[in-house]
Amino acid sequence: MHSILLVYVLLQFSWWGYLIYNLNSEILHLSHDSDQQILEQEMKAKLWMVIGEGTVFITLLLTGAFFIGKYIIREQQMAHQERNFLLATTHELNSPLAAAKLNLQTLNRSELNEDQKTRMIESGLSNVNRLEKLVFNILTASRIDGGKFQLTNERIEVQPLIEKLIRRHEALLSEASIQSFLDIQNGLSINGDERAIELVYENLIFNAIKYAKASELHFEGCIKNNKVVLVVYDFGPGVEEAQLKSLFRKFYRVENEETRAQKGTGLGLYLVKEIIKLHNGTIRAINLKPHGLKFLIELPK
Repeated sequence: MHSILLVYVLLQFSWWGYLIYNLNSEILHLSHDSDQQILEQEMKAKLWMVIGEGTVFITLLLTGAFFIGKYIIREQQMAHQERNFLLATTHELNSPLAAAKLNLQTLNRSELNEDQKTRMIESGLSNVNRLEKLVFNILTASRIDGGKFQLTNERIEVQPLIEKLIRRHEALLSEASIQSFLDIQNGLSINGDERAIELVYENLIFNAIKYAKASELHFEGCIKNNKVVLVVYDFGPGVEEAQLKSLFRKFYRVENEETRAQKGTGLGLYLVKEIIKLHNGTIRAINLKPHGLKFLIELPK
């Protein structure tokens, strides 16, 4: 509809321009009191006036149409991604709730020994923790978008933080057959919000668990060019070069069958980028050769 309207306006403008010029031509030729050479000069002047004003009008019209078209396409993409987000979030919320409910029903109705009760309780707590993390991600994204996410400023030791997160998610890493390796400069620390930096590393770990099974996950950190350089990389399949810049977009998920089968809301890497930005840092995603994906973070020293 947008394109049809634009073509119609251009055709109408061209037609009215021709009619105006033709009418002026007829009027001038009917003026017998004027010299023919003067008539021709006036005609040329009017022709250039029509061409000049028409060019400006068409340029403004096409420029406006270009930006309106980009806005429409972006809005359509955003609406599509939000629909996907709602569907994914509904599934992500429902799964741990259903599992926790089943655990409670089993505990309530069945005669279980102590070991079975312990396993049921641990499973229920795991699902509640998963639900809590999902809700926390959604709330954090909402606070960031609303400009209400307040950072604390504390000294964070990088290696102990990563080691704590690896221990916390050891079972998931083991289940995905991922080995983790640390190469962190001694005593490396940063200033920032420890819970927010934890969320950054957690989302990068979960990203590897989803898409880089049966590989290695490496954590590196050092001071370089008066900046703290933090690197997280795996040897999974990586992503297409054209999709690298889109990885950090809100609700974005790589469009292929492998990743579409994975759980997620498309908020993880968006939160990573926004938190790093709030710490006055930058993050980039880089494909490794022959395969793998590296996240390069640079923060003020």
